[in-house]
Amino acid sequence: MGLPKPWAFATVGGLMIYVSGYQVGFGPIAWLMISEIFPLRVRGAAFSLAAIVNFGSNILMTLTQEVIQKAVTPAGTFFGYMVLAIGSLAFVGLIVPETKGKTLEDIERMLTGNKARSAQVSMTQA
Repeated sequence: MGLPKPWAFATVGGLMIYVSGYQVGFGPIAWLMISEIFPLRVRGAAFSLAAIVNFGSNILMTLTQEVIQKAVTPAGTFFGYMVLAIGSLAFVGLIVPETKGKTLEDIERMLTGNKARSAQVSMTQA
C-alpha cells in the first residue's frame, strides 16, 4: 500500500524544487571553497582528499540517521543539525576569508602570508 498518486507527484516535485534550490544556493559553495583554499602545489591531492571526506561524511550520516533518531528522538536529531548549521554559519562569517575578485595566487598569499611569495622567489633565484 502506497501513497495516493497525487502525493507521489507532490513528493517528487518537492524533492526536485529542493535539489534545484540547493544547487543554485549553498550546494556549490563547498566545492568552490575547497578549490580555492589549498595551495597550488597540493591542490589536486587536497581536493581529492576533501571530496572523499565530503562523500564519506554524507554516507556516514545516511547510514546512522535512523540510529541517531532512535537514540535522541527525531526532534533531538534535527535540533543537533540546527546547532551544526548555526555553528557553520558562524565559522563562515568569522573565519573564512572573502575571496571575491582575487586570483588563486592572491588567495594563496593571503592564506599563507609571505611564506608562499618568499618560497617562490627563492625557487626562481636558484
